[in-house]
Amino acid sequence: MITVLKLLNKIKWDKNSKGEYKLEYFDRIKNRLIPIEFEEIKEINKFSMILEDKEIPLHRIRKVYKDNLLIWKREK
Repeated sequence: MITVLKLLNKIKWDKNSKGEYKLEYFDRIKNRLIPIEFEEIKEINKFSMILEDKEIPLHRIRKVYKDNLLIWKREK
């Protein structure tokens, strides 16, 4: 399975990866999955994705959807 970092970079840079992407990450404070649109991501680095008002570690990403279809899920 592809790593979430490779998948996020592919979505960002590959011109053939067109579509509507959404992610779900686990919020430890709220103790639930939080959905976000891919467009909310300002920057991606080796360890985290940076949004407008927060930084989320990549290991907290649980699911990635393309056009509302699940394309990636973190294995437990």
